[in-house]
This record gives sequence, structure tokens and C-alpha cells, in this order.
Amino acid sequence: MAAGFRRSFFGFNSEDVMDYITTMQKKQAGEVEKLNQKITSLNENITTMQDENTALQAERDGLAEQIQAFHEKFEEIERLAQNIGKLYLVAQNSSKAIMENTTESRQLAQAEIDRNLNSIVQTQKEMESVKKEMQEMSAHFSNEMERLNASLRKTREKIADKATDSEYQSNQFAQVLEMLD
Repeated sequence: MAAGFRRSFFGFNSEDVMDYITTMQKKQAGEVEKLNQKITSLNENITTMQDENTALQAERDGLAEQIQAFHEKFEEIERLAQNIGKLYLVAQNSSKAIMENTTESRQLAQAEIDRNLNSIVQTQKEMESVKKEMQEMSAHFSNEMERLNASLRKTREKIADKATDSEYQSNQFAQVLEMLD
């Protein structure tokens, strides 16, 4: 006897066959439900990873804005450097003109030179400070870009793995459905 069916007058006992079919349907329904739950879980994982990817892209955009700020500061440094050169020339010319005048004029020239030199020193300190800040920001930006690239690469790999797993589960589900038909 096949599958434990009892024989009857026209073949197998129909009650045994119906019980077997009902049992198999319940078993298949349970497997289908498990596969559907797994597909739902995988889809949720994909959604989470896509959200993470979006957040990382937003962070990348923020870093791009920081780069723009760096460029603006660099341009400011260039302007300051030009101003320092102009201040130096002004100080030099002023000192020559003043030295040709009286002792009082020399004292005035010395005061002007001191102010200009203090301005140059202050500007130089500011430039060093801005330079240091840019170097730190550049190092930070570089580290953030490396972290972002690594994170994007991991996310892409996870999404690819999840998509492959989801496709495999879908194929398994399709095979189960074909077996039911």
C-alpha cells in the first residue's frame, strides 16, 4: 500500500487519501508561512540598510559642505597673505618718507611701523591658526571619508547578500508552490 492507504473496492480508501492530502496541505501551509515570514524579515533588513545608506549619503553631503567651507577659508587666507604683502610695502614706504622728515616724524614713523608689524604678527598668528585648523579639518575629513567609504562598501555588500538571500528564498517559495500544484 502506498503511503499507508487501506484498499477499498475501487482502489484506496478515500478517507485515508483525504486525511493524507489534508495533512500535506497543513504541512505545506506551515512551510509557506515560515518562508513568507523570512521574506518579510529580509525585506525589513533591506529597508533598514537602505535607510542607513541614505543617512550615510546625507553625512557625505555634510562633508562636502565642510569642504566648501575649507575652500572659502583658503581663499580668505590668500586674501590675508596679499594684505600682509601690501601692509609690508605700505610700512616700508611710510618709514622711508617719515625718516626723511624731522625727529618727530621719525617717532611717528616708528609708531606706524610698530602698528604695522603688530598687525603683521597678528595676521601671521591668525594664518597659522587657520592653517592648523584646516590641517585638522582636512585630517578629520579624510578619516570621515575613509569611514564613510568603508561603511558604504559594507552596506552595499549587506544589501547584495540580502538581495541574493531574498532571491534564493523566493525561488524556494516558487518551488514549494510548484510542488503544491
